Amino acid sequence: MNRWMVSAALIAAAGVLYAETVRFDDEPQKMLTVKTRRKEMKTVPLFDGGGRTNFRFAAEFQTFNLNPAGQHCGFLLVGSRRKLHLLTRGDTVNYVPLSGGEEAIGPIAPKLSGTLSNAWTKLELEYRGGFIEISCNRKYVGSIDFDLGELAEVQAYGYRGDLALRSASLEELEAANTAADPAAPPILYAPFDGTADAGPVRAAGSGGVSFEPGLSGQAAVIRTLRNGNSGICFPVRLNPSQGAFSFWFRPDWEGEVRDSMPWYHLLTGQDESGKNAVNIFWWNWLRADFPRRGDLEPVSLARMMRAINHPGDWIHLAFVYDNSGWSTIYVNALPYKIGSTWMDEKPVRIGNFDFGKVKQLLVGSAPETNGLVRAADGAIDEFKVYNRPLTWREVSAEFRRFVPFDLMLDKAAFTTDEEVVLEVAAAPADFYSVPKPDGYDPDEPLAARKLTLKLCDPEEKKVLCRGSFNPVGTTGVQRFALRAGKLPQKLYHLQAEIENPEGVPARRSFPVTVYRPEYERKTAAAGTELKIGARIFTRDLTAPPLSGFLADAPVRQGSSEAGKYTEAGERKGNRFAFEIPFGAMHRRGRPVLLEIEWPDDKPRSMGLYLYVKSDEAMHRDRLEGGIQAGDEYPNSGRMVKTRYLFYPGESRYLFEARTMIDHLPAAVSRVSVYELPEGLPGLAVKMPDGCRPRSFGHLDEDQTVDMTFGYDIESRVRSPFRTGRVADRLAEYMNYTGQNMLSYSLLRYDFCFYPLNNYVGNGLLPYAPGDVPLFLRMLHGSGIDFVSSVNIYNLPEFNLQPQNRAALREKGFLLYDYRDEAAESAAPNFFHPEARRLILDHIRRIVGRYGNLPGFRGIDLWGGFTLNAEHGYDNWTAGEFARSRNIALPESMKERYELLNGRYRDEWLEFRADGLTSFLTEVAAVVKAANPALSTVLSVSGEPLRGSYALESGDGIDTAKWYYENSALDLGAAAKIPGFRLAAMRFATDYRWAKHWGKPESTIDEQLYDFERMKPFGPAGVANSYLQYFETFNDSLQPDVFKAYFQNADVKPHGRFFLKELVFNVAAADASRILIGAQPIGTWGRDAEAREFARAYTALPAEPFTLAEGPHDPVTVRYFEAKDGTYFYAASLLWDAGAVTLSLPADTIVTDLSTGESLAVPPDGKLTLPLKAYELRSFFTPGKVAPKVEGAQISERQRQAAAKRLKELDRTLEFLRKAGLASDRAEKKLGEAKRAVGRNEYAEAHRLLFSKLLNGVIRQLPPAENGHLLKRQEMIRASRFAVNCGSGEYDYYVAKDGTLFFPDHPWDGVYGSVSDGSQIGRAIQNIEGTDDPELYATEAYNLDAYRFKVRNGAYTVRVYLKIGYEPNAKEGRGVFTLTVNGRRFLDNFDLFRETGSFNRAIVREMKGIEVTDGMLTLDFTVPDGVHPSVRFLNAIEVIPE
Repeated sequence: MNRWMVSAALIAAAGVLYAETVRFDDEPQKMLTVKTRRKEMKTVPLFDGGGRTNFRFAAEFQTFNLNPAGQHCGFLLVGSRRKLHLLTRGDTVNYVPLSGGEEAIGPIAPKLSGTLSNAWTKLELEYRGGFIEISCNRKYVGSIDFDLGELAEVQAYGYRGDLALRSASLEELEAANTAADPAAPPILYAPFDGTADAGPVRAAGSGGVSFEPGLSGQAAVIRTLRNGNSGICFPVRLNPSQGAFSFWFRPDWEGEVRDSMPWYHLLTGQDESGKNAVNIFWWNWLRADFPRRGDLEPVSLARMMRAINHPGDWIHLAFVYDNSGWSTIYVNALPYKIGSTWMDEKPVRIGNFDFGKVKQLLVGSAPETNGLVRAADGAIDEFKVYNRPLTWREVSAEFRRFVPFDLMLDKAAFTTDEEVVLEVAAAPADFYSVPKPDGYDPDEPLAARKLTLKLCDPEEKKVLCRGSFNPVGTTGVQRFALRAGKLPQKLYHLQAEIENPEGVPARRSFPVTVYRPEYERKTAAAGTELKIGARIFTRDLTAPPLSGFLADAPVRQGSSEAGKYTEAGERKGNRFAFEIPFGAMHRRGRPVLLEIEWPDDKPRSMGLYLYVKSDEAMHRDRLEGGIQAGDEYPNSGRMVKTRYLFYPGESRYLFEARTMIDHLPAAVSRVSVYELPEGLPGLAVKMPDGCRPRSFGHLDEDQTVDMTFGYDIESRVRSPFRTGRVADRLAEYMNYTGQNMLSYSLLRYDFCFYPLNNYVGNGLLPYAPGDVPLFLRMLHGSGIDFVSSVNIYNLPEFNLQPQNRAALREKGFLLYDYRDEAAESAAPNFFHPEARRLILDHIRRIVGRYGNLPGFRGIDLWGGFTLNAEHGYDNWTAGEFARSRNIALPESMKERYELLNGRYRDEWLEFRADGLTSFLTEVAAVVKAANPALSTVLSVSGEPLRGSYALESGDGIDTAKWYYENSALDLGAAAKIPGFRLAAMRFATDYRWAKHWGKPESTIDEQLYDFERMKPFGPAGVANSYLQYFETFNDSLQPDVFKAYFQNADVKPHGRFFLKELVFNVAAADASRILIGAQPIGTWGRDAEAREFARAYTALPAEPFTLAEGPHDPVTVRYFEAKDGTYFYAASLLWDAGAVTLSLPADTIVTDLSTGESLAVPPDGKLTLPLKAYELRSFFTPGKVAPKVEGAQISERQRQAAAKRLKELDRTLEFLRKAGLASDRAEKKLGEAKRAVGRNEYAEAHRLLFSKLLNGVIRQLPPAENGHLLKRQEMIRASRFAVNCGSGEYDYYVAKDGTLFFPDHPWDGVYGSVSDGSQIGRAIQNIEGTDDPELYATEAYNLDAYRFKVRNGAYTVRVYLKIGYEPNAKEGRGVFTLTVNGRRFLDNFDLFRETGSFNRAIVREMKGIEVTDGMLTLDFTVPDGVHPSVRFLNAIEVIPE
């Protein structure tokens, strides 16, 4: 340390108050090195922190002598509150968050070599009061919020590796915003009133500049020149770390173009050498490149909103930077883009600015490039430069100087068959801004300035009609209509001009589309089915595949009673693929029929995909299909055809069939494509007279339903008519399948779909501002009602103001999980009156705009509208409870949780439930105030409906109690709220989805199909059936042509099994509204089944029906007495054909509402109705009757299947009894199933026979029969264990050497894992180094320990390991320590360093482990900075010596 050269000085430049530097020679004998022993961490102090709260730390370093078993080196910044642990493993800078583990801040480029060389890495860290920004080698790495408090010390450290330092420095910085006068005027103001000069500041150049009337006097018009510099040049001296640019811009070009735009340069700042330091320009987005200190490379801010630019419109732009790190682009006075799904469209925190580099500004231009100066090509007015940051209020004041009130066009899209009436709303300033700027006054009157509206044809460059209006100076919204009559299909512009006493009017243009619908609703005659035309493609897979066939693993040529087929590998993710071509005549927006023939001969789970030809990685495929078969969906033993509609938009697609669950392989016999010469016939439904029909339709979460409706036809062209065309296709499909309702989100997560200030759309359907009314109108014109779901994780007000997050939390606006007090994400707190008002305001916006449109039926509340047990312990919410009870609260949220759920539990639960009830009451009142006919629905799920992995059975769960305790939902109180209903959110494909993700057996299906669980949601209930989409991140098997990165297959029961979910909701809850879906449309690929159900279901009145006397299982019968007669239905929950016999008055005439067939009740009064599997049949008879159920007839096939499963269960339980493994609870469940069969209750019997307990029993039959169960017991008695980690609960594997590996499970007193239960399947296609690849196909991870109950003695432990997650195939990414009974086995073990490959498997063993207490324990730990999930194993053996 005596070789340090230390210098300290007081510096009064660039915001640096004090600097201390240590320098070392870069010769090896003179550099500072932090040398470590091989198994320890060593630190060396660099600087005394001196209590600094704003500082910059820099160091030039290298790492070397790295331990192959795992290492990391870096720096420790010790603060008064927390210690920042910065570390690197070579290619990233990471840190240790408060919650532990390790998180990456960003990449190091180039990465560290790990050996001493001439390549030094320079790390620079700037800290300002809780904000840290890091750069490496001049490049921005990333930033984090991390509150150190006051800096005490800076240390360098090495852990199992050495760190070399060439220099280090610590500089104290001025506090944020301390140097600028908050009232200082601009240092440069150029009004451009006939001159380029800015007052006393003379323009150094003004090429290509002319002057035209502007907003205030004149404006400078700057256009692109060839062979000459355009733009206006000013010399400047800017504040290095804080300041602002503000100006008005009028483009002469259109921003809503279909292709990429040229760059339009607005402002360029150059340093003294003429190099660009600031670049502000429009391209496909608005971008600002800002300079940083020293030689650090610039950083960019961006805003994806080029569509706001229209020729002649005036846009105000402000770019504000300050040394707190927050940097903001303001567009028309708003510092964010509303309705955005992009994370960079709001204020960004990036520090280290150095605008002091800028010596001259080029306004409206950039330096000449290749003989061309790309200028602004527009006018600039009121150009101002500040050496201080502007506040939001100041920016808003400049904007409101010329645009004193808001303008909004809610309806901006029309059809050619309607009168175009453009109703513009004028409202006081920022009425339509969300969030509101500082100083917003809701009582500010509307400015009395003349408003002129002009509808223009931009293509013909002419005005079609105009009108002038005079807003009066009152509060509230005033509306002005411009009538244009009927117009042809075209894109128009509505120009709104606000009178401006200082100059030309301030103009804002609204794009207006008029669309000519292509689909006209036509109901086909009863009985009309889809007409299939010529076959245009076929691929036979009954023989070994020839050319053009791709697979990622060997395929099998299968043969069974169903026929011949090609089968993919049995491991999850195994797949095969081939191309399907489409000619030009089939790429015109009309559907074709894709038919997939496959063998229903064993349990299968297959995803079906169509990848589009693309050289860009595509998000989602265009089929999004899948099939579940076998087990709970009994196999037919036949070849089955599954049909999907498909809208080709490209010449080539890649069809793929993929295995989704281990051992349930995908298989296909033939794929064919057919023409549909007559399109899709509308379904004929006999609607109920004088009553609203029941509602059946699509439940949408993700706004990507357009992916399967010709997305490739529209997306490449970015047509302004996309919304209309997708609505056409969607309406045609829904009419074809008989669906009459769409639930679609208009406020989702933290962004919206309705126009507000600065809303230009977010790329999702409906695509453009003002398209929502068109979308709803087109659906309603096709008989489809609309419900707006509201699914919030947070509010735009909160998410769009990250700089205010701490203040929002302090005010109590956010709900935090008590287990993570430092959580970044939090839900809006509806207990807080102000936060509640903000939520209600969003709902008012939706129902106020659309609530009175024909077909709009109400609001569905999803996420954010209940309170889970872990939330509500913040200062405000828990404080309100404490104040009302005069209770002293602990500081820690964890301690509050324990107190409130202990001593005060009953009062706390009541407080929570009362708060939620009052909130839901207010929501329903807001909706009713907009339109008394609207309803509010709250979707609820949770353990009563979704089941449990932990519980053995769902029996005994008190549904009302569970919701009260875990969701703060009082079902009784909620039922009394006027205009309010509960919906069951049912995850209908959850059971197989959980299997896809390697989850253990669960109670999902046995609770989902339990009649008792649906009682709170009936009668005339609401059911939302959410189909889990199987998300995967894969490229295609031919990535050079069909590039992809993400898929979300809808893998659901095939054929009539799809109807089970729909019919159960009718049988159990008399559901009057059933919606099904999630991402792909819910009925996709099950069209024929949906048509059958819809024909019977939507013919019924949406009224509560009475349960008929007699048994209601397996067929439920209900009836409703209407004015003109009686409606009744029979809902079969049999998976095979059956019948039900009813008692009705003799000679009564009953009409089948689906077919129109009349049935006469026989003289004996007994009417037998045949029923297909899971069929709903509906009927009408004149007069008032009350049908009674005599009984149901069960097919011999279904009886035999139940008897077979009972026999298998009996046989397996006998084996288990002999092995001493029988379960009393399983025996009891089996007894219940037998009694249900005895009572002819085959729906209940099926539920019980496939319950978690009995599934567990049946899966033990193979290992019982082949001796594995007994062998396992013998091995356990001998203290010999072999565990296939992460495997299913009943999966045994016999290794090549004969060793039997057991299933994995949590510690049960004999053996098992101690963990959170994380397990997953892994790819093993290219595995090396093992004769038993199956042992590496699963892993258990995030392990704390494995335990084995053994006899005392000496043991050998053997562990099997292979990297499963390919991103972890890097040094340092998977380091952990494994100890066995206190002895180090794997010490800071780096698997990649050991294997050198993602595909290589290894085995490690340790001998001589002594057990003296009957317990052998493997404990897993990770070093500081390593994520705990890397603690994993593929298999373990415990072998007595």
